[in-house]
Amino acid sequence: MAVIVQLFRRTSNISPIYKTALRSTISTIHTRSQLAAKYIKDNPGLDEPIKYSASAARQWQSQNTFGAPIGKWPWYQPYVLAISTAVFLLYFCVFREENDLDMELGESLYSRVPGMEEQQLRISIQYNREHGAPVKDLEKRLSEVIKNRVQSQ
Repeated sequence: MAVIVQLFRRTSNISPIYKTALRSTISTIHTRSQLAAKYIKDNPGLDEPIKYSASAARQWQSQNTFGAPIGKWPWYQPYVLAISTAVFLLYFCVFREENDLDMELGESLYSRVPGMEEQQLRISIQYNREHGAPVKDLEKRLSEVIKNRVQSQ
């Protein structure tokens, strides 16, 4: 505690708000250390090892920690989840009509970003040449992309 008092005396040029916070923190630490010392005095067996076979940990199973709690859910919960999932899938996979957003998402990224496919093909050709992979199909597609770009201009 003497060290803390000396530290507190050295902080005379600190803002009053910080000084109050520091005083509160020091007080809390001091109070908790006194409580811990008292608890250790009142319970002399704390320094001894705990016998596992006599503790409550012996009956604890890992299933209690990692498994689902048994008997905590209503009996009808699996049915509600199954029906909800089935309705969700039926709506989104069967009954829902396609809209303009679905059509937009169906387009290729290459058709959205001009020049991306050409650049990607050039990178792929270079990579395949460095690693000894065939590049004939990539070069053929690159020539098609360049021909389409020239025709559209």
